[in-house]
Amino acid sequence: MEFAHPLQRIFAWLVDLAVLFALILLIHSLFYNPEADNAVKQLFLDFVTFKLTFSSWVHYFTIMSNDRSLMFFISAVLIYTFFYVIIPCLTNGYTIGKIFFQIRVVKLNEKKMSFGTMFLRQILGSLVLGFFSLGITYIISGFSIFYAKGLRSIQDRMCNTLVVKDNPLRRKVPYTERA
Repeated sequence: MEFAHPLQRIFAWLVDLAVLFALILLIHSLFYNPEADNAVKQLFLDFVTFKLTFSSWVHYFTIMSNDRSLMFFISAVLIYTFFYVIIPCLTNGYTIGKIFFQIRVVKLNEKKMSFGTMFLRQILGSLVLGFFSLGITYIISGFSIFYAKGLRSIQDRMCNTLVVKDNPLRRKVPYTERA
């Protein structure tokens, strides 16, 4: 089992991010709401200039919580889940970027990738943990895929997974029989 090079992982992630961003931008155009967009901009501006109060926060979220904004948010979460959880489960650890860079996510015990593992890895380990740590876990994961033993990120360590080199188009023997 050969570890994926950290740059392969980063470039695969960037390809996945570009595809995901294009899909979410398409959904955004379907549910476009200028009032909610302005509220998001103002909320961000108030946050970074330290002018955000509880009453203004409630006001902005009231504007953003109309039906169109809620449908966009639900659609974006479903697309993210489909892209990073369902597709890797169906393709045994591949995403579009990972196919392009010939790498995939595998479990350490070499069992088939399960929905629970991918959900824990991507939704809880990456998205939720990254959000609540204000991105610090992304920085730590970035360093760990370059320098830590096993080249594993935080979500890989949480779920007993790793990213390995593997070409889906040239595979002739089952993965477990490889040296």
